[in-house]
Amino acid sequence: YLNSSFYKNKYQKVGLKIDDIKSKDDLVKIPILTKQEIKDNLENILTKKANDPFVKTGTTGGSTGLPTRYYYSSKYPLEAFAWRYLSWWNLKPWDDGAFIWRIPSQKNWLSILNKLAWWPIKKIRLDANELTFDRFKDYIHILNKKRPPLLQGYVGAVFEIALFIKENNIFIYSPKAIWVTSAPVSNIQRTIIESVFRAPLYNEYGTSEIPWISAQCSKKDGLHINIEGRLLEIIKKDISGQGSIIITDLINYVFPLIRYEIGDKAKLLNYQCACGIKLPLMSEVKGRISDNLQIPDRGIVDGSYLTTIFDDFPNSVLGFQIIQKKDFNITLKVVPNKSYSKWKDEVEIVKNNLVSVFKNSVRVELVFCTNLLSDRGKTRYIIKE
Repeated sequence: YLNSSFYKNKYQKVGLKIDDIKSKDDLVKIPILTKQEIKDNLENILTKKANDPFVKTGTTGGSTGLPTRYYYSSKYPLEAFAWRYLSWWNLKPWDDGAFIWRIPSQKNWLSILNKLAWWPIKKIRLDANELTFDRFKDYIHILNKKRPPLLQGYVGAVFEIALFIKENNIFIYSPKAIWVTSAPVSNIQRTIIESVFRAPLYNEYGTSEIPWISAQCSKKDGLHINIEGRLLEIIKKDISGQGSIIITDLINYVFPLIRYEIGDKAKLLNYQCACGIKLPLMSEVKGRISDNLQIPDRGIVDGSYLTTIFDDFPNSVLGFQIIQKKDFNITLKVVPNKSYSKWKDEVEIVKNNLVSVFKNSVRVELVFCTNLLSDRGKTRYIIKE
């Protein structure tokens, strides 16, 4: 309020004063922050604390429908959250790792400097934008040679390399842990990745503008929320308790994000994990606001349901994707598991279930394929044209 012209104006418009906020219960008095407001008021959100050399700019990937720029300070020790996760998975901060990310173009001297900064830790990298046959073969060769304890990357990219290993019957070593992020993990993906690598998979939730929100522990019973740095609320709840995630970043003082509607959906879990960690739990993110489909004469079909359509038939497919065309018709893309004898029948059941849910108001076309569309290395369940 005192340091950001945007927030001062926003709060004055609704008559909110600093003294009105005396406890956590008063948070509901603070109006929600939207992605569109961030886009429209980028410089005005910056505070007086932003005039230092540590302030950097970033861009969200747009997987929730609206790519957005933001600012942050590089001096805050956010890696501490990552080290906490590693301790849950029986790993150390200095363990070697293999990573499947989007790798930004970088000058040679910066690349060398980065390696020196991490020495003696080895970081093996595969660009998620280059998921080709030859790149996979090279990467698998390096993995088997170096055997890093940690494998980390986008869910879709890790899943694609697991499929490649499975389909080509290639030997792969077993890491201690597989750390995935960027999207919900389906039962199909978890089963295939864990069976191929013979290692546990752990899901982490965070976004570009607010990273390190929560992660699974070894029990994998929900995700523990990092409440020292993130305040998470759920609003617009349905009967199951699932609703829109509202997040406040308690660390970023240069570009405050206060009661920010991030575009994802989940629910808070009202029990304590058996692992003994006292941090509260949230469910895995099941759907994003932009994942909802608009079906004529039917209304909104929630993305949370759409990500689970093959949960009853996990052996029938190796992956799937729902694409809604501009005319509202649906294409269901399926990578079939042809080694499973009932795959055709079960895929047809899922297609017919969709037709029923959509009440025959749109055409559902079934397309078999060998790979799915990706968004700069990230595989998305639902794509709306």
